[in-house]
Amino acid sequence: MNIPAIKYLNSFAFSKPITFFSGENGTGKSTLLEALAIASGFNAEGGTKHMNFSTKDSHTDLYKNH
Repeated sequence: MNIPAIKYLNSFAFSKPITFFSGENGTGKSTLLEALAIASGFNAEGGTKHMNFSTKDSHTDLYKNH
């Protein structure tokens, strides 16, 4: 690999389960994550359940279909 931050690592282990979302630009990765966040009670723009702020509602209505 030619990624400077991990270039010299021989191995790496995650201590908890982890999920990766990957795909081309414009395929809906962020839209899906925002919908999951909102449906779970989190802010679409990040943060915690107790920190709700909004600069501009630009997220999808996908969260309403659960």
